[in-house]
Amino acid sequence: MARPVLLGSAMVKKTVRQSAITPEVFFPSLSDIERDVAEILRKNQGSQAGKRPDFALTWFEIDRSSMAGQLRNLRRAIEESATEMEMVAAERVFSKSLSRALTRRARTLQRAANDLNHLLRLVARAQIPKATRLKPGRQS
Repeated sequence: MARPVLLGSAMVKKTVRQSAITPEVFFPSLSDIERDVAEILRKNQGSQAGKRPDFALTWFEIDRSSMAGQLRNLRRAIEESATEMEMVAAERVFSKSLSRALTRRARTLQRAANDLNHLLRLVARAQIPKATRLKPGRQS
């Protein structure tokens, strides 16, 4: 929403932004978590028909899913904040030197978001360590 504001003798367009970051982004509802856990359990039961479930694998999948979600949320928040900083810098709301500093920090944040994206891909491809898996005859 843009409103014209009279500053001195010049008319300036003031932009009001509303953040897209809501509590739901960082705190998923219990039903979302329950759905993810049920899906993981269903997947593990299907792959081990007639056997007892491998709880180490189940917990690994739950932890991996949770970590991936947290990394996605963090990356999204950083990207949105960097975009917001770039927009403020481009509007020249502050002095030139401060606008340049905002642009530099926004680019730094974008690089951090890219690093998180790389880490997210690593987490998504991760496999349970072999030492954690129990041998078929040794489950207790």
